[in-house]
Amino acid sequence: MTTTDLLSQLTENDSFPERPTRFRVQGIWESRQETVRYELTIDHARQEWTARDLTNGVDSSFRDGTLTTGVERSPSRSYRARVTNTPLQLLFPEHLPVWGRPSRDTDTPIDIEYIGDGHSLVLLKSLQDPALRKTLVVDNRTGLVIRFYDSLAVTVLENFIPF
Repeated sequence: MTTTDLLSQLTENDSFPERPTRFRVQGIWESRQETVRYELTIDHARQEWTARDLTNGVDSSFRDGTLTTGVERSPSRSYRARVTNTPLQLLFPEHLPVWGRPSRDTDTPIDIEYIGDGHSLVLLKSLQDPALRKTLVVDNRTGLVIRFYDSLAVTVLENFIPF
């Protein structure tokens, strides 16, 4: 499977019949200096999302063409646009800078391995330092990226609850 095929598959809801259209998930982003817990709510049917930072108390959301972060509001063309925090990027994988796209990404996939229990591991290589590796874990039933490991931080999503 090519990088382009993998990204296309992960962003197409039709590729994963078990992917819920509306769900809530808990996430954690952890580095050596900081741990941030999140609650993310996605509603693909209504084209809305909310990212609640449970550690620092900052909420971000997209509703009705408006991106809100804390008290700042700005228009946005799509609910899939301008997704910046890593836990939310896992749910909108086209925003992860790991697909080898010229002038946009820092990494590129080099291997995909089935690791059992319905999950695949995507091994990534840094475009700047070929010795540096990162990994993604994809749930093969839903096509959602549920873990991202790099040399500086770990992001894990868990407790998916469809609603």
